[in-house]
Amino acid sequence: MRKEGGGKAITAIASHPVLSRVRGIILRHRMLAGGETVVVAASGGPDSMALLKVLGGLSEEMALRLVVAHFNHGLRREEGNRDEEFVRKCAENMNLAFECGRADIPRLLPSSGRSTEDLCRRMRYDFLAGVAGRYGARRIALGHHLHDQAETVVMNLLRGSGPRGLRGMQPVRDGLVIRPLLELGRDEILRFLEDCGIDYVRDSSNRSDRFVRNRLRASLVPEMRRFNPRLDATLVRTAEILRSEDEYLQAIVEDRLREWGVPRETEVIGVPVDVLQSLHPALGNRVLKELLERMTPEGTGIGYAHVLAVAEMISRSEPAGEVALPNGVVARRDPAKGLLVLEKSGQGRGGGTSASPFELSVEPPATVAVDVIGAELRFSWADRGGMDFSVEGRVYMDNERITYPLVVRSRRAGDRFQPFGMSGHKKLKDFLIDIKLPRRRRDEMPLVADRESVLWVPPWRLSERVRITGATRRILMVEMKAQK
Repeated sequence: MRKEGGGKAITAIASHPVLSRVRGIILRHRMLAGGETVVVAASGGPDSMALLKVLGGLSEEMALRLVVAHFNHGLRREEGNRDEEFVRKCAENMNLAFECGRADIPRLLPSSGRSTEDLCRRMRYDFLAGVAGRYGARRIALGHHLHDQAETVVMNLLRGSGPRGLRGMQPVRDGLVIRPLLELGRDEILRFLEDCGIDYVRDSSNRSDRFVRNRLRASLVPEMRRFNPRLDATLVRTAEILRSEDEYLQAIVEDRLREWGVPRETEVIGVPVDVLQSLHPALGNRVLKELLERMTPEGTGIGYAHVLAVAEMISRSEPAGEVALPNGVVARRDPAKGLLVLEKSGQGRGGGTSASPFELSVEPPATVAVDVIGAELRFSWADRGGMDFSVEGRVYMDNERITYPLVVRSRRAGDRFQPFGMSGHKKLKDFLIDIKLPRRRRDEMPLVADRESVLWVPPWRLSERVRITGATRRILMVEMKAQK
């Protein structure tokens, strides 16, 4: 124990029961195995500061390398700058790397077609993914807790979500995002902060009734607690049940699609109508939803109404029919082949275009223009003392590990590379699916490669093969920038 200036006994983080609780959550959900680089999302609020301090308390025993990442949305000018500086100083005091991203949400919002909450969330996640890529981090830690989970379930229920929405937030998502505080309540987190004398800042926008979540938190959820004082725990338990059942149903769907030979990445899908008609409606609708999502960018824009429209079309006695769907996707019945066909508008009917393959040789120092995306790649030599890993769109390579000739090219069938921080290799196709890059952008995307493999997937991930080490003698710096 140590004493604070005011005389209150301060509990050491290492001996606080919350540390043991979070350690158990991490192990139970296999969030961390030890030895990982973890990007910790830190707003400066109580939840994120508790997360940062707890992971800091576990970092030595689990050999974790923490990177503190803060995103300033530009919504609260002075207050946002205050929060940014607070988190920066906290990272400095803990001797941790600090990354900050900024956006002018008020300026971007009118042309985005999204709500303020959605745009903020998407830009924040893009920033965190970028930080993870630059540092070779295998995990991004978020500070969501039990009460956040309960509010999410209520929000999704009001939106009319199915099992996938009602399962709430996952403890581990896509093998990258982890939520170590998800089983802790808000009061437990605040008590931990007070016991350990940990400072934090308050976000005034959390009290604004502009945001749906704030209105739920202030009015609806307290009213629901009058009927069930254990509402939050009940909702979280319901989400856990639904998550388990949803994962089981999804596994069945994916097994069926593999049996039918439906690829995960394709421009046209054909499935026998009689096979779909034979499925139980619950499974049939889920299969249709998966098929439609595979045809759309990042699986977006598909709702229950679209699934029902396609289901109704294939249930009719008429052998033909067509349904227009979001993102230019068309579902139609092919009476000659007895198939449900999903395709892009014009695909297979004389329409559809894709970017032409390209390959450009590089002899550093050099600048290579990639006109198809309006970008350029700059190759130059760097000194070890001048390296700055915080610059977005910039990487450093060990030149002696490059097997020349060096090229900038489009992707090829069978491309593989070893993502930074990983011991094994990965198919480029699987990596692009994991980062949810829309299919239409994959043929336009420039790759930096040598004779052996892909070295950099700009701006997401560098290859482990060219990592800078203590033995590195010559450093090649590569930057991707917009064309002037």
